[in-house]
Amino acid sequence: RRKLQYAVDVLGAQARGDVLDVGCGWGSFLEHAGRLGIRVHGLTLSREQHRFVTDLIREQSLPCTVTLVDFFDYAPPLAFDGAVFMGSLEHIPDYRFVARFLARHLKPDAALYADFVTTRAGRLAGAFLRKYIFPGITGYVELGRLVAELHGAGFNVAELGDDTLSDAWTVRDWALALERCRTDLAARHGEVAVRAFLLYLWSSHHFLATNRTQAYHVVARRRPSAGRVGSVGT
Repeated sequence: RRKLQYAVDVLGAQARGDVLDVGCGWGSFLEHAGRLGIRVHGLTLSREQHRFVTDLIREQSLPCTVTLVDFFDYAPPLAFDGAVFMGSLEHIPDYRFVARFLARHLKPDAALYADFVTTRAGRLAGAFLRKYIFPGITGYVELGRLVAELHGAGFNVAELGDDTLSDAWTVRDWALALERCRTDLAARHGEVAVRAFLLYLWSSHHFLATNRTQAYHVVARRRPSAGRVGSVGT
């Protein structure tokens, strides 16, 4: 919840604003921001996620939409006040396309919030992740190339934050929560699926806690950010 609210705060998204959520997942940001009156427009490739989020929007009367579409095929019907990529850039390796898309479809005062996992060892994710957890295009975000493409498309990078240890403790807590309901989940979804996700969460915790992988968030804006009181100037 703190992360979701932080994204709202840094976007400056006011009630009745339009925010694009690329790879909206199961609707966590859409639900949080929608309850604040923000019109979040989620995109997903998953039919199950599309059905789930559609029901979520209807049940809670959220001022939001969700579209079943490939991001590369998406033709926005409006300009957006902000955009979020929460754990979806790992599946969108064409950062130039992302940056140019945002430059075309964000309003002049709009901002971007993105969080992701990266590594110094290269982009390609391991075979286990690609087989059992994230089938399809999956890899670590190339931090330098992402920042360069955003900068080249006219964005100012307002913030780049290191969330590595925070993410390590988060996935640890997810793993512990999963273990507490392991028996019930295995009965419903199978022991293989439960073991796969436990291995994914505990190995993610290990890699982050030992700094073999890193987690970051980035905030970028179409215009320069207002300086904080007391900041160093020329």
